[in-house]
Amino acid sequence: MHASAEGLHRSGARRAEAPSSRTNIRAMPFRWCSSDNVGALLGFLLVASVVAASTVCSVPRLSCRRLYWPVTFLCEMVSLTQLEVLIAVVETGGFSGAAKKLYMSQPSVSNHVRNLEISLGVQLVQRSTKGARTTPAGDVAVEHARKVFQLLESLEHAAAGFQGLEAGRLSIAGTTTLGTYLLPRLLADFAQRAPKVECQIRVGNEDTVENWLLGGEVALGLCADTPREEQLIAQPMFEEAMVLVAPAGTSLAGRSLRPKDLARQRFLMREMGSATRRQQEAALRLWGLDAADQWDLWGPDTLKEAVHAGLGLTLLSEHVTARERSSGTLVALEIDPPPPRRTVYLVRRADRVLTPPEEAFVALVGGIAAWPA
Repeated sequence: MHASAEGLHRSGARRAEAPSSRTNIRAMPFRWCSSDNVGALLGFLLVASVVAASTVCSVPRLSCRRLYWPVTFLCEMVSLTQLEVLIAVVETGGFSGAAKKLYMSQPSVSNHVRNLEISLGVQLVQRSTKGARTTPAGDVAVEHARKVFQLLESLEHAAAGFQGLEAGRLSIAGTTTLGTYLLPRLLADFAQRAPKVECQIRVGNEDTVENWLLGGEVALGLCADTPREEQLIAQPMFEEAMVLVAPAGTSLAGRSLRPKDLARQRFLMREMGSATRRQQEAALRLWGLDAADQWDLWGPDTLKEAVHAGLGLTLLSEHVTARERSSGTLVALEIDPPPPRRTVYLVRRADRVLTPPEEAFVALVGGIAAWPA
């Protein structure tokens, strides 16, 4: 689940004063805890666990009547952003990787981790020229931080159940091809049916989309290959053809080709981790052209421009190349045997409980038997 936290004092710059002994703590509203800091409220046990991992201490027992004040004080200490940054540092193995993942500057990532360490009073991350690794206290902090986001996700799902399609968010990812060319069309139809639901699209290659699904960052994903992780389940949508395209005016167009006719051609390939890349490699194996000259490029648009510039041939989805073939800037080559077709899948985590907007999108996709016109 995506959650943002802009600061520790968004709803007020003044620190709340500690209640006096005559104050009825039970009756006090949670006015100190903004929605941005609700992660700190849910992560109350994080502090106790981190301290226990770093030092042995005795903590006086707190009665239920005195519980609210320590929790409120935590809201002044820890933010969701700090927890999110800490998790990112661990998952990427360093501060620069976390900065890239979260679209932050590296100094900003370092400051968030440092402020969290100051708030908790223990070192969480050991920094070195080879990267960053957690201390024992950091391991405990990361474990509880993940539980915070799991609780928030559960809270969002519970609340969404009361909202239906009158509110909420649909966060969905697509591979570079499907997220760019198919998802906007599907969401245009969905937005007409649920205009009050906020929609978010993420685009990445196949491996990236699967990681987002596994990490709970998105609920649903459109993929062009069956998922490799057993925690993910795939619902077939429809098939599409893969087309070998060349620049207009090529001598290869207008006739039936055999693989040997392409032996001296250069093939332009998608980046590693892409489902299209795996399908391109499968086609070359089918044609016995594994050893042909190959260049690696990133993204379908780059491949199309490179073909148009005369740099080589490429194999892409029929729908990705439809406009260029219609306008005559690219031509489809006929080759026997033809490249294998591929299936488009709707993928989600098996244990994910879907919100009403997510269920509505799944129902919408279930009624689609072909690429929308």
